[in-house]
Amino acid sequence: MINDPNYKMQKRIYEKYSKKGEGYESFSEIFNLTNSNHLRMIKKLGMKKGDKVLDVGCASGNLMRILSKKYGIRGYGIDITPTSIIRAKKLLKNCDFCVSRAEKLKFKDNYFDFVVSFGCLEHVSDFNKSISEIKRVLKRGGKALIWMPNKDNRYSLHWLDGKINPKKQREDMERAGHDYNRIPSSDTILGTVIKNRMRICEYKFYDSFLQPFYDYKIMPFNSRLLRWLAKCVYGKDKIKDEVHLKHVKEVSEKRAKIYKIYKMILPFVRFVCIPDKIFSKLRVGASIYVIMEKE
Repeated sequence: MINDPNYKMQKRIYEKYSKKGEGYESFSEIFNLTNSNHLRMIKKLGMKKGDKVLDVGCASGNLMRILSKKYGIRGYGIDITPTSIIRAKKLLKNCDFCVSRAEKLKFKDNYFDFVVSFGCLEHVSDFNKSISEIKRVLKRGGKALIWMPNKDNRYSLHWLDGKINPKKQREDMERAGHDYNRIPSSDTILGTVIKNRMRICEYKFYDSFLQPFYDYKIMPFNSRLLRWLAKCVYGKDKIKDEVHLKHVKEVSEKRAKIYKIYKMILPFVRFVCIPDKIFSKLRVGASIYVIMEKE
């Protein structure tokens, strides 16, 4: 029995979302710029066929589905919500998933070639221990890629939203299990990596202004449009916004067809968001990517 109030709160929140099918596998989660950028950052790791890759905070396994198909890797995933793990096992028979905490990974030392974690480590009770565990399970020369919010987000869209409507932002953060006092600054994140004797290969600020405006303001409308398109093409009862156990594979295949249509507008959106690259260089961003290597 784990006697950790934060762990219990996070598990309660995300188990509830998972049972409802919310927040996992939705159109707005899959077809946004952030997800596309995750894949661009992953490309820098140099994954190849047969590599063992762990996803910390895997939710319903969508990332492992993409990486298995694209790189031929051996996928593994952990999450604290049992319902998400059940869904992930249903989605992918050739990957291994289990219920586990980031602070105590259920794998032996020096096991993985790569570890990835997106939007998970800001929820953990002990960030330092989580980085230590990631290092432990990595092979020597193995790399990890993490993405998470950082507290020093001045001049970003998130910072501006907080100035305009702090009450709503606080409620949104609490609903997502985000405790502002627990979210580390970028210096703390990078310092923790160095403290655990991991070499920082690259770090990049993200979620500055135009990109989050598209993902969080415009994309929800696009999501409704895509769902309407899906219903027109496949019928009212054939596809839903979220993936459910009975039709998870069927829906994923149909989304892939719809994604081909959506991909046509992505180059234009990326072009419009080019100024965000300048903001990133100026350390403006509500989140940060870090690529680290175990030496």
